[in-house]
Amino acid sequence: MKRRWRTALCIGTAVFVSVVQQADANTTDALLILSPKGDLFESAKNGLVNELKDMFVISTLEVSETMTVDEIHKIFESTSPRVVVLIGNYAIRLYTKHAREHKEEVASV
Repeated sequence: MKRRWRTALCIGTAVFVSVVQQADANTTDALLILSPKGDLFESAKNGLVNELKDMFVISTLEVSETMTVDEIHKIFESTSPRVVVLIGNYAIRLYTKHAREHKEEVASV
């Protein structure tokens, strides 16, 4: 049986806030943050974690240009996120590739 993840592509704070308002307060909902290495990205990631830690079970993954879609897919299988936050261009490109290759498992909100 294949899993279906209900995920939202969140680019920008305004979009992210609207998704969070729709999510229920059940802490079993998982949120996955994909972010590259760097002080600016770390600051953004830490801010999100601090704001949302009471609403979601949060997993973070540092992405790099050497990372593959298969590696991302394994993370999705293990965390089953309801919401995905993409920080940085490479995270967006990698998630887009993952969504194309696993269309049957990725649903938009």
